[in-house]
Amino acid sequence: MATRKHPAPAARPRNAPATRAAILEAARACFTEGGYEHVGVRDVAGRAGVNAALVIRYFGSKMQLFAEAVAGRFMFDYISDGRSPDSDQIARVVLERNKRGGRVDAVLALVRSAPDPHAAAILKERLEEEFIQPLAATLRGRRAPQRAALITAYLLGLAIARDVVGISALADSGDEALLALVAPVIQSYIDGGGSRTRKTSTTNHKGAQ
Repeated sequence: MATRKHPAPAARPRNAPATRAAILEAARACFTEGGYEHVGVRDVAGRAGVNAALVIRYFGSKMQLFAEAVAGRFMFDYISDGRSPDSDQIARVVLERNKRGGRVDAVLALVRSAPDPHAAAILKERLEEEFIQPLAATLRGRRAPQRAALITAYLLGLAIARDVVGISALADSGDEALLALVAPVIQSYIDGGGSRTRKTSTTNHKGAQ
């Protein structure tokens, strides 16, 4: 899937911090729309209104640009500060399309860039360090890392189904309608569930006698 062509913006004045920030902003938009494999340095440069050579000068390579573009994009204040997680807030990461930007766009960039193994490795590191591990640290009870990872997998699956594949029942539903269905599932992982494995094991043992 090729990225959409955008009219070249007016040339930017020479201001290194502003130019660097503009390149990063353009890169995030391009990687969100097209994914890592389908975005070139020239695409980012054109969107930022700079020469492609300037992108390399500031970031060294497309891979380094991608790494900086996604750095910090999976961090959330209400998770990083150690507070007990709120299932509604977590669900809105993916569901609130009309408020997208920044971290939410990073979810789509992840989904669309994951086929490239190098990009996937960067995304895995960022996602684990910025979202999964801090989330796990706030969860009480057993198997917190697995529960945090399952919440993440659920959100990514929802993003793929709704925003990439475009499954009608999800894509055509309003944010609040889906939130009412999604939040309780996430809450079940936050709460830790019951002792299903132990009960199943006991039942199987009795049946074998």
